[in-house]
Amino acid sequence: MKNVWDKRVLSIIIVMAMIISGLTCVPVIANAEGEASADLADNGTDSLDVIYRLYNVNSGEHFYTESSIESDILMNAGWNAEGIAWTEPVASDTPVYRLFNPYSGDHHYTIDANERDYLVSVGWNDEKIGWYSSDNGIPIYRLYNPCAMGAGSHLFTADVAEKEMLIGFGWNYEGIGWYGESKNLSYKEFKELSNEEQIETFNKMSGEQIYALVAESDESWPVTDYDLITPENAKETIVLYNNNGNLHFNLAWPCYGGFTPESIASIGELKGKLDVSRDGGDGGHSMSYGRNADGSYPNDSQRSVPKTSATVRTGTLDVDRYNEIAKIVTNGESKESRLSKLVDMGYTKEISEKFIQDQASWLNRDEVSGPNNIDDGAKSVGKEVDSRYGYYGITAPWITKGLFLTGGGGQLNTIFSWGTLCNSGLIYDTGTAEIH
Repeated sequence: MKNVWDKRVLSIIIVMAMIISGLTCVPVIANAEGEASADLADNGTDSLDVIYRLYNVNSGEHFYTESSIESDILMNAGWNAEGIAWTEPVASDTPVYRLFNPYSGDHHYTIDANERDYLVSVGWNDEKIGWYSSDNGIPIYRLYNPCAMGAGSHLFTADVAEKEMLIGFGWNYEGIGWYGESKNLSYKEFKELSNEEQIETFNKMSGEQIYALVAESDESWPVTDYDLITPENAKETIVLYNNNGNLHFNLAWPCYGGFTPESIASIGELKGKLDVSRDGGDGGHSMSYGRNADGSYPNDSQRSVPKTSATVRTGTLDVDRYNEIAKIVTNGESKESRLSKLVDMGYTKEISEKFIQDQASWLNRDEVSGPNNIDDGAKSVGKEVDSRYGYYGITAPWITKGLFLTGGGGQLNTIFSWGTLCNSGLIYDTGTAEIH
């Protein structure tokens, strides 16, 4: 569904959209031949199109389009993006016609050719096919506001709760307008999109849609492991992280690996023994160090971890031994040479292999090599840090919708995972503790 764009036409449209953003009219996107069309973008997989929903706070109109370009123009002109309304097939035997009232600025959508023809006869503009109805999907309900004056008189929704709420407010239920495939993209459908399409679609999702998508995925930990991440704050707390083309869900931790930039330093500067604790599994590289004045371990707020309580794993880190091993693993020699030196220190070949594997994996972690990584944080305040040993510092606060986490706890980001540190004896006297 690609059209050849006349750049001059597109420029005029964008300017018009910005000028009239406070009015009821919605700009009509036109193709090079001047025909109104909503078929401008390939928004989905080979079988589905995404339908975006937008709202004009001035006119009260809800607007629906499958065109990401049109959606972007309206958002730039001041319309509120309300996420993905539902998905539709790329084609079917049942087109949904789109019409525009040049007098009220209202849009209307219908599968009824007779209704379309009648509206055209009384002055509405025929904007052709907006998208296609599913043959047997979920119902898209049609409602009418008898009190509306001009734009915004009709609303279309796949949400039964929204339908019932509007009926309770006095809207007239006019039945099923047509059918959609689903209200939300499935995780499988989402991953079939190109990277560019995934980023664009994710950015336009509501918090509820993001939460549902992540919960369904095979990388659901941001919602399953953290009870303070909710559908209400998911848009602010979950990101689609792009680490050199590798897209994956992550929590929107404060930048720079969760450290305050001024505090970032190299673990190579530390000596002796440290009390450490970790809220997470064996594969993680981040952990808290130190204790509070009363002997307790840093709580979840101090760690900027969005959980109400947790059982953390505890132990003592031999920092001197850790730095000795880190120096060997990162010395640039051949793998065989490094393995030999580690075995000579008394480690098994299996543990020695894990040291090397962990450090190689650590180099590719989001907080080490992705955008706004830990080293970027140090450089932002003019610091050069020896990253070969990993980092230590103070946890930054995380304050966003529904979260007020103070930070302030000591934090390590080690080049070896918690599991390897424990299995090798670098972390010893292990146990657990309850924090809140």
